[in-house]
Amino acid sequence: MVLSQRIAFRAANAAAARSVCSRPHVRCSRLTHSHSHSEQSTHTHTHTNTDADSHSHAHSHSHSQHHEGVPRPADRADPQRIDGTSPLVEDSTSGLSLEKARQYCTQLVADGDQPSRMITAFIPPSARDAHLALAALSITLQRAVSPSITASAAVSRIRLQYWKDTVSKILNGQAPPSEPVAILLSHVVATSSTSLSKGFLRKLVDTRTSRLGDPPFPDIASLAEFGEGAFATRLYLLGEAMPVDRSQILPLEHVYSHIGRAAGVADVLSDLPTAIQTRGRVTLPIDVMVKYDLTEEDILRRKDRTDAQLRHRLTDCVFEVATHANDQLITARTMLAEITQGKKLNDATFAPMLTAVPTKAWLENLERFDFDIFNDRLTGMRWKWTLPWKLYRAYMKKVF
Repeated sequence: MVLSQRIAFRAANAAAARSVCSRPHVRCSRLTHSHSHSEQSTHTHTHTNTDADSHSHAHSHSHSQHHEGVPRPADRADPQRIDGTSPLVEDSTSGLSLEKARQYCTQLVADGDQPSRMITAFIPPSARDAHLALAALSITLQRAVSPSITASAAVSRIRLQYWKDTVSKILNGQAPPSEPVAILLSHVVATSSTSLSKGFLRKLVDTRTSRLGDPPFPDIASLAEFGEGAFATRLYLLGEAMPVDRSQILPLEHVYSHIGRAAGVADVLSDLPTAIQTRGRVTLPIDVMVKYDLTEEDILRRKDRTDAQLRHRLTDCVFEVATHANDQLITARTMLAEITQGKKLNDATFAPMLTAVPTKAWLENLERFDFDIFNDRLTGMRWKWTLPWKLYRAYMKKVF
């Protein structure tokens, strides 16, 4: 082999060694125009302030690899330390800069949550750090509670406790550990033009923590409640970080709530194939499974491949769960129309609602494949090139 060929061969090997495997994280949904859940007629929304920073929300409806210079997180392996920190973190005196923390979180969101990466372009510059920090925190927590099949529950508990302690320190005004997500989150809390609600941030962490071990959802209401804690709270916090008066955000939190609930239901539903294949869990609501005479063993063994009747019952079950997510989006649109009375919202107040766009897009794809949740094409089409266009159109028209 001549020298030039050897050089080219070594360069190719070096490039391959540096490549980082990534896969998009599941997230979204949409469906037919049915509107069946009965709770939509009653809306109770209360806020209680226990101190200047504490804010609770009640509503009646019931997811790194150290690269020199720019840190880049790995996705599949999730090579965090046992305490939940990135290998990027050396110690509390490593002096990780805010800019490197921002770069890390940006890459983490790009690798783990494609819709949130796309939505970043529509977030006002002053609120982008908040958007990235909240999305990165959610990804980190989700990976901790949904580890690979080889990871132990004990390691997951250690990681979750690390993040609970870290968030508590940040909210109490203490210096964060030298961990990129913690550094950016601390910066957001310290520099936000309005005081971010401690209650919402704690609820986000607690809700994600409650999913350790994939406990079953007894009914659709509990599934929607997960969406409230894991997704709607992110929207509330993002709304609070927007450069607008708080009085403009408060009336829209009902809309944020329904969008978050829809996103939560769709997220769990779209994660079902992964939960079955890698974690041996069925995350469909128990009451809906009973209604359609489905057992966890039948789904885990994938008997739907050979049993046509069981396959039909499974698609009916998926349809009913997806319908609930779609109903939540319909309610959100209806409430938005009532609030705006035909007037367009400003960009900052509408930006958190863009989460509804990928949710609706995924549900439309699910409907296209006749609610076959195991259809390989459903996963392959999830973030097709039309999503950026749909986000842009929704942003310009202020509708979703």
